Amino acid sequence: LEDWGITSRVRAMCFDTTSSNTGRLAGACVLLEQKLGSELLSLACRHHVMELIIGAVFQVCLGATSSPEVPLFRRFQQFWEFVDQDKYETGMVDDSVSRSVQDIRDSVLEFANTYLAESQPRDDYREFLELVVIFLGSVPARGVRFMAPGAMHHARWLSKVIYSLKI
Repeated sequence: LEDWGITSRVRAMCFDTTSSNTGRLAGACVLLEQKLGSELLSLACRHHVMELIIGAVFQVCLGATSSPEVPLFRRFQQFWEFVDQDKYETGMVDDSVSRSVQDIRDSVLEFANTYLAESQPRDDYREFLELVVIFLGSVPARGVRFMAPGAMHHARWLSKVIYSLKI
């Protein structure tokens, strides 16, 4: 920034949420603000922000684990071949779920179906959108089908959501 002569023009920083960047004492973000002598607008990567949110939800629901995988998901993955995929229930059969989403169900379905009509850059995005449609009691344009559970890791927030919807 100094070589380019733009230190006075920097107003924001975009970063992933690793502790090497966000550490409150020696994180890169703190050090950058100190070096520039001003506070910057923090724009954490949306993928990494979702990882923190979903990670916190899972820690509350399933407890903390030091394993690189979620044990419940590993068992589900191993049991997958025995799952009758034609016998499934949507989230809407549960009264509390149905009541919880009744105000947003139609708009979420419209959103999911709109983006399903477009080409998705990643298969997990498409799978997530299709599972949302199924969970909300509708049928995606390609029909109801469930892909075999794939890779999982604590850092892959979308895989946690996909596994949860399948279970």
